[in-house]
Amino acid sequence: MYFNPLIIHNDGKIFLVKNIDNHYKVAQVLTDFADMVKLPEGVSTFELSPYALWSAAAKGYKSEDILSFLKDNSCNVLDRALESRIIETVRQYKSLELFQSRDYLMLQAVRPEIIEKVLRDKKIKGKMINRPNECTLLFDISEKVTLKKQLFKLELFAIDTTNERGKKLDIKFLKTTRSGIDFKFRDYQLQAVNSFLNNKDKTGGGGVIIMPPRSGKTFVGLKVIEKLKKNTLIITENDDSAASWKNELLDKTDLSEGSISFYNNDQKNLEPITITTYRYLTSEEQRIDYLDKQEWGLVIYDDAHKLPAPKYQRTSDISSKYKLALAATLARSDKKGSFLYALIGPKWYEILPQTLRQEGYLSNIECREVKVPLSEKDKENYKYFKVYSNDNGVLRQIAAKNDKKTDVFAHLIRPQKRTAIASYYKDIAKQIGDNYHLNYITGEIEPNIRKEIVKRFNNGDIDCLIHTQVGEQVNLRNLDVMISISYHGGSAREEYLRLGKLMEVDKRDKDGWFFSIISTRTIEESDYKNRRKSLINYGYRFKILDSRDLTKGGLNF
Repeated sequence: MYFNPLIIHNDGKIFLVKNIDNHYKVAQVLTDFADMVKLPEGVSTFELSPYALWSAAAKGYKSEDILSFLKDNSCNVLDRALESRIIETVRQYKSLELFQSRDYLMLQAVRPEIIEKVLRDKKIKGKMINRPNECTLLFDISEKVTLKKQLFKLELFAIDTTNERGKKLDIKFLKTTRSGIDFKFRDYQLQAVNSFLNNKDKTGGGGVIIMPPRSGKTFVGLKVIEKLKKNTLIITENDDSAASWKNELLDKTDLSEGSISFYNNDQKNLEPITITTYRYLTSEEQRIDYLDKQEWGLVIYDDAHKLPAPKYQRTSDISSKYKLALAATLARSDKKGSFLYALIGPKWYEILPQTLRQEGYLSNIECREVKVPLSEKDKENYKYFKVYSNDNGVLRQIAAKNDKKTDVFAHLIRPQKRTAIASYYKDIAKQIGDNYHLNYITGEIEPNIRKEIVKRFNNGDIDCLIHTQVGEQVNLRNLDVMISISYHGGSAREEYLRLGKLMEVDKRDKDGWFFSIISTRTIEESDYKNRRKSLINYGYRFKILDSRDLTKGGLNF
């Protein structure tokens, strides 16, 4: 018992001792019915949240299955109250369902006491139109998102059966891609696809898949489209990501270019596969209403961590038979990432980055935080604005544009090392690009030119480029070094996506190097604590260096 890897607290927190679970087998099973909180070296943390347990029940887990696994792997005795909570939460599966009845949204419970609990919420009660019987409530159909969010807060989860059927789509994967590659899915990608397909109808057709950057979420989405054979709407973060989806569809399936369209400022035609962005859809209310009237069979939410943002939540209202959310992480600064489950459905599949590294699919990454003092000029500016305005935006810009960062940066550019530099601020990217004669990718550059720069990098014609946020979704191949030069505050997600560019599956025998250049004694240093902590929680180790360690030639990589 004392050699088991789990320590389970009465509140549902699970601590996993990694040196007893060397191959992450216990950790990976935990993702089926618990939320991953953090994965630092030594001890990882998971949580038996109500929604994770409900999702497990939807996947076919019984409470005795969960309890048996926990008891077999725990070095302490489970609390009786915790056991009861697990049993009760799993029992709650299928106790609430959402139906559409004419123009109304109908919430139906298996027991009257569940409806009484729902009505104790003032917001839900205020939205109710009628209570035709003791187990049923009626709402306006437009209140679906609000209702699902409020139920989530009450730790109640409804099966949403209001979805449409969709039109048939003929699509088939090519054995040899149009680019001449024999494409083959990896085992874990097919596991993700099958997990969604096998479970989707158990909760009304929706679900979430979480996979690390560079692990092939787009391929999973394409395979789901092929299997369902339904007309599909794909919602992405930006135009570059939308273009990437189209390129993959054309390269790996038998679809013609005419069967795929963009829905944006330049194109308004809807085809069997239509691709758009969160920003474009939500910039005018009627765009969502227009797409909601179409008969979609599947809506794919790429970069689905965006969805819980208040301005993007309405996109989850678009009617379709099935909904699939794809995400690398649910980390959000507002801590509302888990709302994705309320909006779309259960987590059907999650694979840990440690599992993929263990299986040889992701490379090891060495992380270094390089501390750089402000130059005298910048130090004076920083002090002045801190005293007289204390505007954090101004202070962040001064720290980001620290002249001394350039000295450090120069020591990290090495011949024969394929390097990407990430900058949140566009003017910094342009300045570095001009000073060092580097190609740079910003939103102001024409998409065709950006595409050509990436193509030249991936073909090996250039070894170094710099990008802003628009480059987050760009696939840079065979990357050796990633250097971060400026940041969007303490955004943990931005940090994870930058590091994710080094998770190169084709270079399993070669370490990637991740450098973050930070101005000391500034708000940037405070912000970076949050970013560093988030990566440590994913299992990455950091070493902190003084800029003098580099300028004296004290680092080999």
